[in-house]
Amino acid sequence: MDIRNTLIKEFLDELNSTRVQPSAGASLAITGALGASLIGMVCKITLKRINSHSFEDLAMQTTEFAEKLLDFGNEDMTAFSAVLRNEEGATTRAMEIPLEMARACIDVMNQYEPLHNSCYEIVKGDAEAGFALLMTCGKGNIELAKKNLSMFDLQTCQSYEAEIKEIETILNSLELGAEG
Repeated sequence: MDIRNTLIKEFLDELNSTRVQPSAGASLAITGALGASLIGMVCKITLKRINSHSFEDLAMQTTEFAEKLLDFGNEDMTAFSAVLRNEEGATTRAMEIPLEMARACIDVMNQYEPLHNSCYEIVKGDAEAGFALLMTCGKGNIELAKKNLSMFDLQTCQSYEAEIKEIETILNSLELGAEG
């Protein structure tokens, strides 16, 4: 299944089945892509209504980011299949993908506050929903990474735990910043 070309209904039917694919990684990728797309829409409407060019770069980045997340979702399914087949290096890739997705969410969320503070008022709720979806994608991927720790030896596990803690701290600070 290629989540880039799958209708939402088809994806949901596949997800709500007895198959192991798609699963959480692909679902989180779609969640993040939805969040990024909402942020992109807010940027574009703000650019059009307020005639400010300050969010042109972010508008373009959100389109690229949504596509990147869908690619991560596909990669996650491939990596998970490789883990099930016991392929060499598959566990490392299965760990790296959720961490990369979480970091990518942080990249977009770091640009949220200026947008939220000056976006066209009618779409402020859309910006907030987009941020929440990105946060869900980021935090959900951290939870997946924590579960994947069991696949590694102690030394590798400790290295990943440090990376997870760092990403989790950033996500928590972004969440607090968005609330305040």
